[in-house]
Amino acid sequence: MDAGSTSRAAIQIWTGKTIGEQIHSKSLGNAYRQWLFHKATRQPRLRDMFSKASNSFDDTLLNLKVGNEHIVVAQSDSYVRNLGRDLRGSLSSELKFATANSLRDIFDDCLANKRPAYARYISSLSEQNIYWETLILPLAADERSEPAFTMSYLAMLSEKVDILQILYDRSPIAIIAAVPIMDGQNKTDDARILTMNSKAHQILKQEAARSQLQSVGEMI
Repeated sequence: MDAGSTSRAAIQIWTGKTIGEQIHSKSLGNAYRQWLFHKATRQPRLRDMFSKASNSFDDTLLNLKVGNEHIVVAQSDSYVRNLGRDLRGSLSSELKFATANSLRDIFDDCLANKRPAYARYISSLSEQNIYWETLILPLAADERSEPAFTMSYLAMLSEKVDILQILYDRSPIAIIAAVPIMDGQNKTDDARILTMNSKAHQILKQEAARSQLQSVGEMI
């Protein structure tokens, strides 16, 4: 058996309600909300995702499933540049590298279960260790047909600040950043809270949009 067709990449995958919590890029968030809007009344169609708002989706990849194959029918110019490879017209069986194999499994799951998936990974095609996030949406040709298309919206998380922000926001450990407050004798008397992550907000029962605690002393 060809090792290239069986290798798998280390990809983090989320489905269900956790998708909205994990998405970092604003454009992916917009695409997800648009899909959910149509899903509320029917199976989202391919043309539902081509609206004026979709102009902001820079990196996209559209696949059509035919039999056991997924064929790339469209790839945005921006994604061609950022990926460094034009995949248009390629069959999934021809893309024998770890990332493509793992994504093909996700495509199959999205279509079979009619549900989106969100993933983060480092592409096997890049030597620059670019960290990608992708939202994969199952889409039908019309209201009477089953989903056959998977539309992927992608964004690079190559900046260290983005990655650290994700680790901070999504950490299962409560994190609070504070700076010391000095008393009249130049000794630390308290600490002013600068920021806290979602887990800290949850534990302290604070609204994320409006932190009520101003100092560490108020927590004691």
